[in-house]
Amino acid sequence: MAAGGVTWLAGGDGEQVEHAASMALQANIGIPCDPIPGGLEFPCITRTLRAAVTAPLYADLALSGIDPLIPYHEILQAIETNFQKTDPAALCGSACGCNCTPTAVRCMEKLSGDTAFQLHYRYK
Repeated sequence: MAAGGVTWLAGGDGEQVEHAASMALQANIGIPCDPIPGGLEFPCITRTLRAAVTAPLYADLALSGIDPLIPYHEILQAIETNFQKTDPAALCGSACGCNCTPTAVRCMEKLSGDTAFQLHYRYK
């Protein structure tokens, strides 16, 4: 959405805003949410920073007339379809992405006795 916002602020029209947002979403589709327990929001924080700093890139591409090929509304539908068809354990949490690494497993084991940690993961 930041790419669309930058495009609008740069004087882009509605179609260019959608093109920028579509390109940005296409670059991020399929990345699981997998914060490492005790990892201070890694890798989520770096993914968010990457998305923020590339927003002007997608705005420039859209403003220069680059067609994202896949329309914005189709990317949103693809995200929804992916969400519906994917096993919930693989979408977010301790069973996917970076959490499958040995370091993340050690973090999980180290924190397993922490009451706040147990409450957080029980209600996810």
